Amino acid sequence: MTDSEYIHLSVGQPFPATPPPMGCHLSMGTGLNLVVRVERPSGAEIRAFRNMRAYGFYTGDDLPQGLLVWYFSPVFFFETPFNPRLEETVRRREMRGFLSGRINACHRILLDQRGTVRALGMVGLDVGLVETLKGIWGDPLTDWSSYEDRYSRLTRTKSGSEIWRQARQWPVLRHVHL
Repeated sequence: MTDSEYIHLSVGQPFPATPPPMGCHLSMGTGLNLVVRVERPSGAEIRAFRNMRAYGFYTGDDLPQGLLVWYFSPVFFFETPFNPRLEETVRRREMRGFLSGRINACHRILLDQRGTVRALGMVGLDVGLVETLKGIWGDPLTDWSSYEDRYSRLTRTKSGSEIWRQARQWPVLRHVHL
């Protein structure tokens, strides 16, 4: 990896690339990268983001490939759909590195509507969850062609709090603030 592949993030500064659309996004890098972009995050939301309480993994007949869920507070949580076949088209090396590696880090970035970095954090994900993700995401026999449609149907039929309650959950035991 060369220096030109690294980006520098600072709270209060613009995101150094094109910010993602509003919502919650997951991508590969050195581990997983969680980017949450919301309209005018409140002070309470920023504090909750910094002190994420838990994360989870939802899977069911309606979405057998699974869905990561991030719990910051009872009113501030997100699910992140993730299709590794699409991610491979953009970040093949990173996706292959995650699947074959031992990294369990998840970097968190909170952006506001202008793309300004409002909070940063990192959490080490449970190794069992990482192994589950690697097994599902790396299985060449898993059909991902209907994933986005299944995710859309799921979010039309279940609320975010219902998805969270049905997810396998892990508490955040230690916070790393960047």
